[in-house]
Parts: sequence; C-alpha cells; structure tokens
Amino acid sequence: MKEDTKIVHKGRDPDANHGIINPPVYHASTIAWGTVAEMESRRGKRWEPGVYTYGRHGTPTHDALEEAFAAVSGGYRSVAV
Repeated sequence: MKEDTKIVHKGRDPDANHGIINPPVYHASTIAWGTVAEMESRRGKRWEPGVYTYGRHGTPTHDALEEAFAAVSGGYRSVAV
C-alpha cells in the first residue's frame, strides 16, 4: 500500500464502526463512572490512548485525529489539545 493511501486510512476503523468509514463524533463533557474507585483509577492515566477521564480531555474522536496526525507527520504518537 502506498504511503498516501496509508495516511488516508489512519484514524478509521470501519470494522469497529459497523462498516462506517468515518469515525463517529463524540460530543461529551461528562463521563458517568460506576464507582468512585473506577474514576480515581483513571485519574493519572489521562494521556493514555483509550482512557477517558472527562469528555473535553479526550474521546474516541480525539484518538482517531491523533492517530491521523501521527501518520501524516511520521511520528509515533500525537496529542490533540
């Protein structure tokens, strides 16, 4: 697969999104926790991919964007702020 083609596919996972090409857009400000212990266990992991602590600190939409930016720039990871 050519590099340009790889870049276009980064941040997309149709298999995880019912065949939909573009990732869904999550509009979130609040995350409901099952327990206080669950919330506290994630507090120090805010910057880890797939760990969500507060909607405005990151969602799966942010993860897809960061993956695409990393691919375009040739980096290992990126962080959208």
